Amino acid sequence: MKISAYTTTLNCIRNDYPYEHSIIVMLQAFDEVCVADGGSDDGTYERLLELEADYPHLHVGSFPVDLTQPRWAIESDGRLKTKARNMCTGDVLWQIDNDQFIAPSARRNIEGASQLAIGHNAAIALEQVEFWGDKDTARNDLQPKVMVSPNI
Repeated sequence: MKISAYTTTLNCIRNDYPYEHSIIVMLQAFDEVCVADGGSDDGTYERLLELEADYPHLHVGSFPVDLTQPRWAIESDGRLKTKARNMCTGDVLWQIDNDQFIAPSARRNIEGASQLAIGHNAAIALEQVEFWGDKDTARNDLQPKVMVSPNI
């Protein structure tokens, strides 16, 4: 069973998001990591390409979004996630935001949840902790969201 993780990025350097660390951790925990960048103009995309050159199981694509559209944050995020998901070749897909972390030591749990998703042909919602703005601010009061699903 091949397990893929996917995420999106947009000007993470400018916004001081820990995207690079998040992706490196994902690379340790998953068989493949796919990143759809929304057209970063702050060096984020170029850094992703550097990482891609160093990690053969990292795949990066650029899909510029229209930042002038009134609902760009909502609509573009969904579209970018779809682009990243479509880049994945794994049997099971994990959606991880670029401000979330899954410990590489959780690999056994990742495999168990992935087997459950495949065995029941079901998506699984998980609780998460999100980084919000700086290293001392995290939000963990969020409702569980779908993060694991078979690649069908």
